[in-house]
Formats: sequence, C-alpha cells, structure tokens
Amino acid sequence: MPDNFSRPEPQRQKIAPTVDLKEADGERREKYGTLEKMKEGLPTQGEVREIAPENRTENIPFPDHPAKGTPVRAPEIEEDRETMRQVLRPKDDPTDEDRRTFMRSVLAGKRYKRIYKLFGGEMSATLEDRSTTETELMYATLEADKPSENDGDMLLERYQLALQLRSVDLKGQSPAYQAGTLEEGTEPAQQEAMRERVTQIMKLPKPTYQALMEVVRRFEDHVAYLTERALDTDFWKAGGGA
Repeated sequence: MPDNFSRPEPQRQKIAPTVDLKEADGERREKYGTLEKMKEGLPTQGEVREIAPENRTENIPFPDHPAKGTPVRAPEIEEDRETMRQVLRPKDDPTDEDRRTFMRSVLAGKRYKRIYKLFGGEMSATLEDRSTTETELMYATLEADKPSENDGDMLLERYQLALQLRSVDLKGQSPAYQAGTLEEGTEPAQQEAMRERVTQIMKLPKPTYQALMEVVRRFEDHVAYLTERALDTDFWKAGGGA
C-alpha cells in the first residue's frame, strides 16, 4: 500500500489580502475610485425612475398573430429553407405537370417517372425514382466493390443511372435500351444484376452515354427538389407552382 502520508502537501493558490479603499494608497484609490463614486448613477432607496419609451414592453414590436392553422416559422429557419431550396433547384425547373405527376405518384404509392427528350427529340430517356431498398443495394454494392477515392463518385453515378434508367427509345426505331428486373433473391445476385445493367448502358454510343449521365444528375436534383417542396402546404394546392 502506498504511503500517502509521506507525500508533500499540495501548494494552495495564494489569495491576496483584501484592502479597504479607505486605507488604500493614492494610486489604488485613483484606479478604483471611492465608494461614493461607485454609487454614482445607482437609484437611491425608494427612488422610482421612468423607463425610456424605446425600452417599454408595450413598445416592442410583436408580429401579428397568424391565422389559425398557419404554421409559424422563425425567420432564420425560413431563410435556411429558402437557401436549401435554391441549392436543390434543378437546372430545368419542375413544371405544374411535374408537380401533379409527383403528387399522384406519392399518393398512389408508386414510383415517380419522368421522360427526358434528347438530341432534338430524336431520343427519349425514361427515368424512374429508385426505392429505398435499391438505394441500400447501391451503397452496399459500392462498398463491396471497394473503388478508389477517385473512382467512387463515378461508380456511384453509374449505379444511380442503372437503377433509375428504365428505357432509351429512338424515334421510329426499337428501344436502344430497356432495363430488366433485378433478380429476386440474395444480395450478391442483385448486385450482379445491377452491374450487368451498367455494362449494357456503357455499350451505347459515347454521346448517348454521356447524355444519360447528365440526365441522371438532373433527375436526382429534380426529385430532391420536388421532395423538399412537397413539405410546404402550398405545393399541394391546385394550380400552385413547383
């Protein structure tokens, strides 16, 4: 057992002795002043002083009470929401028809689809929002592939395209691409099916592939923006803008 009694007593912080201002030297009295000087500006006992008009509670501006049922948001929260809304705003703003289609899809429990016209309308790409299960599959596959830091973002976009691109149609011709269903069963089988989709998409001509990669980026922004706007009550009003 250690001998705690033999240890030296710890040094305690020294506290300077208090000095009565009456007994302080001239320099300290000049620095701290006299007791009478310290009392200057304080109200005397029983004295009532009038409060300046600008400090009275009845003169502090208060916002009008909102109508019943109207959500109340602090200005800084509303500002943050508007900032996020601008960040999420896609390059091609959603139309009223996009808003209505998105609303109908949500209420019906179906996936949201959108068709993009490419190369002057000679080609159309149909994209469909992926499910939560497919999103988890995408990230699990990405983790299993262990891509380098430089290749990770590129591979993620390819998987986003593989899961959301339903078809590529050419005017007056047979489809250039149609997505098959993911194999039901084990996760490795589904991962392999998704990789096969990527392989088939990459066999398309280079201009088509590059256009599709840009389309899936816009579709991601488009869906994120509609989802964020759907939180506002005015989004659901008939004729309201997206």
